[in-house]
Amino acid sequence: YVNAGDFVPKIILTDAAGCTVPIVGDDTIRVYQVTADFETSVHRLCKEGYVQFTNKTISNDLIASYNWNFGDGSTANAKDPLHFYKQAGIYTVSLTAVTQNGCSHTVIMKDTITVLPTPSVAINGNNNVCAGTSIGFNAIVNAGSEPVVSWQWNLGNGKTNNTQNVLPQNYAIAGNYPVTLIATALNGCSDTAIKNLVVNPLPLVNAGQDEWVCYGNKTQLNASGADRYEWNISGSLSCITCQNPSATPNLATTYVVTGYNQFGCSNKDSVLLSVQQPFNLTVEAGDTICRGKQVKLIAGGADLYTWYPSTDVQHPTNANTMATPQTTTTYHVVGKDVHNCFSDTADVFIKVWPIPTVNAGADQTLVVGGSLQLKATSSTDVTSWQWIGAGAMSCTTCATT
Repeated sequence: YVNAGDFVPKIILTDAAGCTVPIVGDDTIRVYQVTADFETSVHRLCKEGYVQFTNKTISNDLIASYNWNFGDGSTANAKDPLHFYKQAGIYTVSLTAVTQNGCSHTVIMKDTITVLPTPSVAINGNNNVCAGTSIGFNAIVNAGSEPVVSWQWNLGNGKTNNTQNVLPQNYAIAGNYPVTLIATALNGCSDTAIKNLVVNPLPLVNAGQDEWVCYGNKTQLNASGADRYEWNISGSLSCITCQNPSATPNLATTYVVTGYNQFGCSNKDSVLLSVQQPFNLTVEAGDTICRGKQVKLIAGGADLYTWYPSTDVQHPTNANTMATPQTTTTYHVVGKDVHNCFSDTADVFIKVWPIPTVNAGADQTLVVGGSLQLKATSSTDVTSWQWIGAGAMSCTTCATT
């Protein structure tokens, strides 16, 4: 029997006269056959992986057993096994199916599964940086790896790269950045490496408000926003590693503080201390005027001025002002700086003379050719006279002529 199936034998008897009689047997001859076959979910893997085997065996008999040989030293008896290949290589898989009545068939699929070697890479670079710090990444190809022909970086900050080594990148905002590298070999297999980069925040350092300080005085600096502090100037500070040192600058000074947080990240801020220096108040020399006249008062060297007495002073808070004293007066000026640190005083003496009085005498009548005496009277402060008029005078600069 060359084909599988159920067969009923019979015999035909023929006599000499040519008559025939068929005789059918009572038993059926059953011919069994089994044809082993299978399919795989994949034929090609990179590095390692699972392969699902699907049994396609055909038989007209009940299958008693299956025997799988996966080509890597492993076997199985399941109908549709799932097998894991751990190493690169080319594997020939065979399946033997045995029926209940002892029939068997083996199918061998040469080079069924190919597991290709895969590149092995890692990312070299810091795991933690401070915001605003530049960091570079290098791809490390591990020993025994397949040569890599392409690189694909996703740097987590919106940028990509296709070279083995990445130029320094800047991560300005604190947070977690997954840096991913996909390295592909010539055979098309690839390896993925991931580095979780933590970008730590910078401290919000505040050195305080700018201020003025009087020369010779001290003031306290008030830094905030960090866990540890370092000031850049030591000479005029009570402590350069204190949060709130005392400062005694002699000149305008900018103090820079560097603050560090728990992550070791640093930031800087500065505060300007301007120094109000002492000053010398200056005034112009006094003057002599006649009563009713104005005199200019001039002072300098300060920011603010006050003149005393202020009764006859036009603008008593100006550095330069006009005064109309009625009597001899000593003006006292007080000068201050705008920060009320220092003051100075000075005096300006103004001599005021009264207006002289003079009387030329009563009017007189003179006969032609005659003469008369003119006699002037005046206040005691008059020291000179000057007569002006028609006719001859014996003395034009005398009180009496």
